[in-house]
Amino acid sequence: MTSPRLLFHTLKHLKPRQFVGRFWFHLYRPRPVPVQGATTRASQQPLSLFLPVQQSVFNSQELQAPIMRFLGDELAIDGPETWNKADKPKLFLYNVHYFDDLNAEGCEGRTDIHDKLIEQWIAENPAPLGNGWEPYPLSLRIVNWVQYFSRRGDVPRHWLDSLATQATYLSRRLEYHLLGNHLFTNAKALVFAGSYLDKQEKLLHKGLDILDRQLPEQVLADGAHFELSPMYHCIAMADFLDLLALSASYPAQIPAATRKHWTDTVVAMFMWLHRMRHPDGEISLFNDAAMDIAPGYESLANYARTLDIKVTPAAPGIHHAPQSGYVTMHNEEVACMLDIGRIGPDYIPGHAHADSLSFELSLYGQRLICDSGTSVYGDSDERLRQRGTAAHNTVLIDNENSSEVWSGFRVARRAYPVEVDVRPTHEGLEVSAAHTGYRRLKGRNVHHRSWSIDTTSMTIKDSITGAFSTASASYHLHPDVLAKISDEGILLTLPAGQRVQFTSDGRHAQLAASTWHPKFGETLHSQKIIVPFDAKQLTSKFNWNTSVS
Repeated sequence: MTSPRLLFHTLKHLKPRQFVGRFWFHLYRPRPVPVQGATTRASQQPLSLFLPVQQSVFNSQELQAPIMRFLGDELAIDGPETWNKADKPKLFLYNVHYFDDLNAEGCEGRTDIHDKLIEQWIAENPAPLGNGWEPYPLSLRIVNWVQYFSRRGDVPRHWLDSLATQATYLSRRLEYHLLGNHLFTNAKALVFAGSYLDKQEKLLHKGLDILDRQLPEQVLADGAHFELSPMYHCIAMADFLDLLALSASYPAQIPAATRKHWTDTVVAMFMWLHRMRHPDGEISLFNDAAMDIAPGYESLANYARTLDIKVTPAAPGIHHAPQSGYVTMHNEEVACMLDIGRIGPDYIPGHAHADSLSFELSLYGQRLICDSGTSVYGDSDERLRQRGTAAHNTVLIDNENSSEVWSGFRVARRAYPVEVDVRPTHEGLEVSAAHTGYRRLKGRNVHHRSWSIDTTSMTIKDSITGAFSTASASYHLHPDVLAKISDEGILLTLPAGQRVQFTSDGRHAQLAASTWHPKFGETLHSQKIIVPFDAKQLTSKFNWNTSVS
């Protein structure tokens, strides 16, 4: 049973509209109104086809039913009960109802199976029952159906009626109780349906109004998506590019000023994302982030170019994004991302981790220090472990998380950054910050951390104010990094053979088993360095000078 204290410190941050929205969402159950005679609006040009998603639907001759594969699992769609199969996780079932495969790689060759799945979904998912009628999967499916229908051309009338019925129902089930990316996704779906379907201006205007109000809040001044997850940042960018593609097809429905605002926003988001990538081209894994869900930078950039949007890579060097709280440094040897910001927006921290003052580091194009990633959602011990402080490259005090993450997507008392200072130097970068997350502990502790980075080393200085029983700093290594304890400290060998010496002035540094989760459903065995504090200060150093022996 959840403690009243956790509930209080979680709920006190919610906006009044969320409280009202929660009661309204659970008490008000709108009756679906079937739409008949839906027609489409003439478009100026076909919708652009964006293919960032891998194939997820396969035809099984043996089972004589389509197979859907997501997140390391699969399901045969062979009857009404399979759409909401009780033994499958919620996230998996949501994916079943998204219909992403309609616009995935090689989709042109699967038209027959796609048509059958649409017919099957309409016949076997009566409104408003099951996962498919929940607002989020409903929103994603509407967009996917519009994109597929616009390419297909000759669309059966009952498909259009179903699409219009779904969109009308969605307009009465908007996720104001959640806000954030959920409400944005709802609004995007309304704009798509209202543009594609004729005489649906009410849906269109409702969606545009929500987007106009949400955009300044959800995209920060430094270009970051406000939930501070590189993965959700990419998802939001794909949403904006989809909307821009829609506006090119239906220019009379999307005002020119709105299109320009969307374009300026996505250009700023590209700059932020470029700085938050590792040299391998993949995103950093702060907060809820995985590499297999959202389209990557190159896919997004290619999509933008088809829409005549100029994408300019960020220049190498040092950059501080003050609103999102990330500091990045990129040169020929080093790529690092330092987290000195908040864990996320106070009223919607569901994708936040207890990772204050964590960082990631690549050397010579190879990942060395990695946050441990995200492989599961839901309410489980593993989900809590992955969100916890010990799974990140920062300091743990008295075995307590720096922010009180609980359940699958909840945070009670949370850390706030203080004393932030970013100073580029002649040879590199000096960054210092502290956070307040441990002030709730008996010792009223504050964790201070500084990084000093140049072309050959990174020195990390940690200090803790207030009394404590135990404290340790953790550094999670990429699975391909070899680690060996030596008299001088710990010798790390990168996959290409370069060596890095780790030293610390604390008690003897230890190697321990760890795991890395770069994708949903994936667990890779790795190691981590743990350095216990034997005083209130601790200095650790990574030296990649090639003369290290």
